[in-house]
Amino acid sequence: MEAKKILGKLYKLEIAILTVVWEELLERINKVSKKLQEPGLDLCEGLALITSLEIFIKSLRDKSNEKLINYELRAKGFSSKVEENYSNAKNRIKIYKYSDGITETSPLQSREKFLVEVLNRLLDTLITELTRRKDVYNEFGKKLKFLMDLTNKHVAHIDEDSVDCVLQCYNEDIELGLKNECLQFKEYLKISADLAQKRTVTCSDILDWI
Repeated sequence: MEAKKILGKLYKLEIAILTVVWEELLERINKVSKKLQEPGLDLCEGLALITSLEIFIKSLRDKSNEKLINYELRAKGFSSKVEENYSNAKNRIKIYKYSDGITETSPLQSREKFLVEVLNRLLDTLITELTRRKDVYNEFGKKLKFLMDLTNKHVAHIDEDSVDCVLQCYNEDIELGLKNECLQFKEYLKISADLAQKRTVTCSDILDWI
């Protein structure tokens, strides 16, 4: 009896849609998560991964109404037993503020209710969490930007403010001569065509050499 109740819930259109949504989201989230856990991952690459994932989810949020149409079609394609319509629910007025600054107040029909209270809220929560994580990476990025500048052949000079920030934060562990070492090493990398041709220089390499 209990199993039949659970099975009945799985055939609800809302549940089928959420299955499609999470399949799409988790595919991207899992790939980024695995990449972030790789040993030796550079900070700049980690920031790029999180930022790209945030942009991807924001794009879903910006066109969530159109995406929901696609999700509905895919959900109904799971099985002929998936319900055609959303579960009946009493209309009620809801007020929500979302990450894009929009405030919404309206009586909600079943589909609108799912869009506003479930799908949009889900995407907004993910965006908020990714923004928080991106801010952490940005904070560390300010301190370590000079390492990224060292490895970037398109940047002519290192960010000296970044070096000063590191010296201030870790004054007991890092010698004051770090800035001069980095300035000289940047020039060395520029003229060392041999080194550049042999392999890509990573932030980890820079830390080892310094």
